[in-house]
Amino acid sequence: MSRTRRRSRAGQPEEPPASATSGRMPVRGPAPASITSERPATGTTRRGLLLIVAVLVLAAAVYAPVGGYQFVSVDDHIYIRDNPHLRGGLTWWAIGGAFASTYANFWHPITILSLMVDVALFGMRPGPLHAMNLLLHLGSTLVLFLALLRMTGAAGRCAFVAALFALHPLHVES
Repeated sequence: MSRTRRRSRAGQPEEPPASATSGRMPVRGPAPASITSERPATGTTRRGLLLIVAVLVLAAAVYAPVGGYQFVSVDDHIYIRDNPHLRGGLTWWAIGGAFASTYANFWHPITILSLMVDVALFGMRPGPLHAMNLLLHLGSTLVLFLALLRMTGAAGRCAFVAALFALHPLHVES
């Protein structure tokens, strides 16, 4: 079978049949707005900014008391106080150990590295460690909002989902 294009009566080349293009139909018309590089209108950007700032301020206000809490007796003694990777400080040995160890029957090197940085900055004081976790949670909320906004462009809906993520009681584990 020849893959040459036939000419229509008007002299323009015709598109090959779908079977000749591996089952894909040719795309016609402009690309959908969701995959173009166009920026949203300024009003949408301003509204989205106000919404996410409101969500972040609300979440920070709800979780602000964590800075005064002590370690929890459920697992903080295992992961923080008694963790040999944290006691030695932020060293190359400890960083390598975070990737090689299955301490407490888990392999979670990013968590261990984060705790190492926290302990190096603040020592074994629980308040600043809890506050750092709050900042990480707020950062995750912002990333979720921005990713959803990029995918959908619906600032209100994205802020609602980000607020659910930020404020849901599931994030209060103990």
